[in-house]
Amino acid sequence: MNPNTNNSLSEGVDPVTFSVLLHSIGEASKEMTAVLQNGARSTIISIARDHSSSIYLSDGQMLYQNDALPVHTVGGTLNIEAVMTEFRDDVNDGDVFMMNDPYMGTTHNSDLTVIKPVFCEGQHLFWTVVRAHQNNTGEASFGYASTNVWQDGIQIPPIRIVRKGKEDRSVIRFYLRNVRLPDWLEADLRAMIGAVRAGSTWLEALVEDSSVKIMRPILLEMIEYSARRTADEIRALPDGIFRSEGWIDSDGQGTHNIKVSCKVTIDGDMVHVDYSDSDPQAGGHCNATLSTLRACGSIPILTTIDPTI
Repeated sequence: MNPNTNNSLSEGVDPVTFSVLLHSIGEASKEMTAVLQNGARSTIISIARDHSSSIYLSDGQMLYQNDALPVHTVGGTLNIEAVMTEFRDDVNDGDVFMMNDPYMGTTHNSDLTVIKPVFCEGQHLFWTVVRAHQNNTGEASFGYASTNVWQDGIQIPPIRIVRKGKEDRSVIRFYLRNVRLPDWLEADLRAMIGAVRAGSTWLEALVEDSSVKIMRPILLEMIEYSARRTADEIRALPDGIFRSEGWIDSDGQGTHNIKVSCKVTIDGDMVHVDYSDSDPQAGGHCNATLSTLRACGSIPILTTIDPTI
């Protein structure tokens, strides 16, 4: 922890209101996690906790993520960007979207993401996002024998499964028809839908107790406050270039000793993480999507700086 971190808020921001709202948003994320774990049928969600619950601003900036699987960090922003690109102005109060496309922000096909816009006083203010590992995606075989993304199961771009509060059962049936454990996965999906709705209900009540006018500048301050403190923490680290290498024993398809190389450059309050000297993409299951790459570059930094940020 850096004792010189700037903990002061911007001028005009009431610290009591800021603290109450910040911790209330954190509780909303925790409520999402509780609903998901209690409602899911698969033990990989309910016990192993291979999931995450996050809250984002309407423009896709992460506001809060409850503790769970670290590799899910930052991926939701890419998912939200994909939803906004696909649906543009056709995002409504009561909608729920889902996706698992690994090239649109998801970690891999097995991680399903469910996303809900949150409207307060008629304005789109938040997104609630849940990502959870699915026991099956209709892949070529159980396990990790896939050599391309099509063998890894159904790929789902951003699709709407609930419109203005009304479920599109035909879309859900299509999804469940393409997986091996439809009863289990339907229960998990409904737990995920319940989780994003629980977060939405919590946030709507929170804004109702104040107002969008009061809430909006404080939400932006939460982002700026975290950015300032993070910059101070990084600035306290020694400048320089640091290198590390590791090796993956095998990709499961005959390639061995796959090098993963990382060069970290710290310059003032900026960190640049460079993996370009790593070995090329392998034929097996050890490659990383953009979402995973960003997470793996962020997690070591987040675990190094002040955990209260």
